[in-house]
Amino acid sequence: MQTIQELLDNKLYRLVEVMIQGLEEFSQKPNFKIDMSTFGEIQNDICYGCAATCALQLIAEKEFSQHTETIKEYMHSGGHLGTNHIEISNDSKEVITGFKVRNIENFECVVNQLRCGNPNSAYDYMDISAQDADKIYEYLSESANRLNFLNSKGWQEDIGNYKRFAQFLKENNI
Repeated sequence: MQTIQELLDNKLYRLVEVMIQGLEEFSQKPNFKIDMSTFGEIQNDICYGCAATCALQLIAEKEFSQHTETIKEYMHSGGHLGTNHIEISNDSKEVITGFKVRNIENFECVVNQLRCGNPNSAYDYMDISAQDADKIYEYLSESANRLNFLNSKGWQEDIGNYKRFAQFLKENNI
């Protein structure tokens, strides 16, 4: 199985695009709610998740809400938050997506930092050169290009700068 980075061709623009597309697609699903405070949980048959959860499901072409039995099988102590409230463990994500736990954890951290306006953690993860990191820094140092913090409510208003950032990265093949 390929790593997430390999599926994204080690391109940061692809990671940003997947985050955006995941948010836009999963926000329209009736069995999914955007909640930037969780890396995934199911409550009363509704899956809640952040930008990383959306992006991971999109890349894997899997919806966690359709795998509740697998998620229940891999619950750790403390993973069960109530009768109808289940945290999605990384072990169950590995089984559902086919990606290794360490790759999932790293991906989720990178996407979470990115949605907070900080792409720096993606540099090592996506093997970004120092020269390209300098280009990114220069681009983001202009106030019009600043990446705003994407929160659970209102992320749609702030996604435009992320789309422009993805375009900048694509034009520079980063």
